[in-house]
Amino acid sequence: MYIKKEITTSAEDYKQLVHFTEYHQKKTNIMAIVSSCVAAAIVITLTILNIMPPVVGIVAAVIFLSEIPITIIRVNKKVKDGVKYGKVVLNTTRTLEITGMGIRIYGGRTATDVTAKWDTIFAIYELKNCFLLYLTHDSAFCVNKSQLLMTDIYEMRKEFIKRLKNRFYKRCKY
Repeated sequence: MYIKKEITTSAEDYKQLVHFTEYHQKKTNIMAIVSSCVAAAIVITLTILNIMPPVVGIVAAVIFLSEIPITIIRVNKKVKDGVKYGKVVLNTTRTLEITGMGIRIYGGRTATDVTAKWDTIFAIYELKNCFLLYLTHDSAFCVNKSQLLMTDIYEMRKEFIKRLKNRFYKRCKY
């Protein structure tokens, strides 16, 4: 199988990639939010049961629950900084090649050219509107499905399932 496509990464693609990475790949962010909610619930319960003074309980609950907006703000800042400081090159056309040997992404900016053999690819996720290619644990590329033909999407999915087996994750319905 051989697919060669010209792909352009938009700001929205990059945003989706960062959000997916921060909220799905990095379990620590979700763990921090959940543990903050649990701690807040415990403090509120202790306050209701008069084990803790109301003022202390309310202050502690607010402090614990502030983790949620802080995490969201931090992730959104990461997206803005990535664009602002050139960590990602947007609206640059790159070439995506999928072959029997692996995946190659090149063009646009030579410092980010990548070639990955199938057995070294960390994981690939299929979302509703894109494929997220994690070529390594901390290096990923977003392929927006709107830039592909339906036959390309089908062929890519088929190849990913065949080559990656348990490292290809479908997070959408077809």
